[in-house]
Amino acid sequence: MGLLEKAMQYKRELNRKGEQTLIDRIKGPADTEMDGDDALPDIPDADGDMPVSDPAGGSDDIVLLTESDLVEVPDEGPAPDSSDAALPPEPPVVDEDWIEKELLSSHDAPVSGVRDAAEDSEPGIPGADDQGPPSAARREVPPPYEGSFRDYLVLYETGKEIIRAGSEQELFDTLIFLIMGQIGVSSVSIMVQDREMQKQWVIAESRGVSIEESFSFNCDGGILGECDDRRDIVDIENFSHNEKFKEDYLNFISIDARLLVPMVYQENLVGIIVIGNKISNEEFTDEDKDYLYSVSQFAGATHYMLFNKIHVQKELDSLRREISGQVDLNRVRDDVFSRDSMEEVKGIVQKEMEKIGVGMYAFFIMNEFNNRYIPLFTEEKDFLNITENKLSIDVKNGLVQFIARAKGPVEIDDFKSFDAVFEIFTKTQINRMTIFRLYPFRLGDNCVGFLVVFQLSDPSRPEDCDGNLNKIAEILYPYIISFENVRYTKRKYIDTVEQVLNRIEEELRKAERLGIPLTLVEMSIKNFKRYYTLFGIKKSQELMGNIESLVKTKLSDVDFSIRHDRNRILIVLPGKNRDFAIPLSNALRNEIIHAFSGKDLHLLVTFLAAEYPRDGEDVYSLIDSIE
Repeated sequence: MGLLEKAMQYKRELNRKGEQTLIDRIKGPADTEMDGDDALPDIPDADGDMPVSDPAGGSDDIVLLTESDLVEVPDEGPAPDSSDAALPPEPPVVDEDWIEKELLSSHDAPVSGVRDAAEDSEPGIPGADDQGPPSAARREVPPPYEGSFRDYLVLYETGKEIIRAGSEQELFDTLIFLIMGQIGVSSVSIMVQDREMQKQWVIAESRGVSIEESFSFNCDGGILGECDDRRDIVDIENFSHNEKFKEDYLNFISIDARLLVPMVYQENLVGIIVIGNKISNEEFTDEDKDYLYSVSQFAGATHYMLFNKIHVQKELDSLRREISGQVDLNRVRDDVFSRDSMEEVKGIVQKEMEKIGVGMYAFFIMNEFNNRYIPLFTEEKDFLNITENKLSIDVKNGLVQFIARAKGPVEIDDFKSFDAVFEIFTKTQINRMTIFRLYPFRLGDNCVGFLVVFQLSDPSRPEDCDGNLNKIAEILYPYIISFENVRYTKRKYIDTVEQVLNRIEEELRKAERLGIPLTLVEMSIKNFKRYYTLFGIKKSQELMGNIESLVKTKLSDVDFSIRHDRNRILIVLPGKNRDFAIPLSNALRNEIIHAFSGKDLHLLVTFLAAEYPRDGEDVYSLIDSIE
């Protein structure tokens, strides 16, 4: 039975007893006189006869009653005293408590603290199954609940304002305005979880009190932990005499805290509303707390949705930038690989770096002739004078070693006090830098080159540029390597020896640092010219290819070999002395002779060995020992 049906049933019951309800006493259109054309038409009676009008032309209609209209009225007792006859009848007593319970029982979602009337129904108290009104004989009406906030219109408007917030800041401003306006407190602060330190909670917004930005609370234990465990409103004063919470209590008092109201959504604590004392110095009533509880429910759901919305929006923006950047960089790649001049490539890359927002930078590449990283190019104006000063970086520099171990972009926060940086740049150059971020490019285990960024238009978020800068490095360095290889074949002077000597020299410096020996073994095929004459160039190439494969099977991971003449192979054995190298070389020589000699020609293979530091302390002296 609906609420209106119950109300009508209650009205009929009172009318049956001869009493009037509030509705009966309201003058409506049915009791209002109407003149002229607005008058209601005559309605025939039960026998179909029309009412007879007053022959005198009076305004009142006279209706003739028949016998069927007359009924016997039971005797209700002695006639009232004449002195009471002139008094108007007393208005009926309206049971407002029962009506209120009926209203509450029909509400789908009762407010916190208000119990459903149907659940609390006792014998004689109308509940969901009652079909009639209450009577004094059947029940005694309990007093209404005094602790809940029952102004549903205020709650509706409050919830509407909260869920309308389009950002976290707007939500916090709305919450503070609503609470301070409705309850009248000295201050309101919003506490949220620190994004970086999950156990720490910080004040995101506050009104009425000044709080330092570094001020934070730990959620493990303490009053904040109690609030997290209870998920209910916590009164700070309840902890004032507890020694366990004394320090925490004083910290909350310092930010004018009296109540902690948790903002919860789907069992997630998303925030805490910190309420100061009431301006009137009164205690918080149950109605105040119920209002705060309702507000926190709206706020918890809204904050959770906003947080996820912002997170998703950031992911979408990042994806859009990545897709957009990918399209642009594909264009850059096609443009770069279509050029046959380094100057043209330099101009293309400089324009793209300016679009990304990189103010100062330098591309370095490995020079194998001197084992140093040299600058390819910088920004157009070269603010740090890197190319003008012919700056280069030794492979032994600590910064290079640091880059070699890194797997991605590297940022050095304290670069102005980093010794390896001071070994490369001057103090004036370092003072002009705002960041020091490196993007290495590798081929296998080798760091071919790297990009160093010294200044960004937005230094607060360098990671936003990482994708584009890595992509530019991936485009530029393969082009340079391919370009150099093509240009190498067309040079008028080609040096193949210096690279070999630099590689050996690098191994010698390692052996020196570690205090270990290093042995060079040169193997030579003495009658290779005779082999070439008998079998031709194709067979000669196959022979050297087979010998190369055989030599590699005898070497460890740190060993390597070099063919530095048409019939000579140089074997480098780091960490091994002559006592190890000679038996190895002898076994290798015998295997080559046995495998590749024939009836027409018996190969003559010889070898010589030189050990560092016994036979020489540098690469030239060692090679002189074996030639």
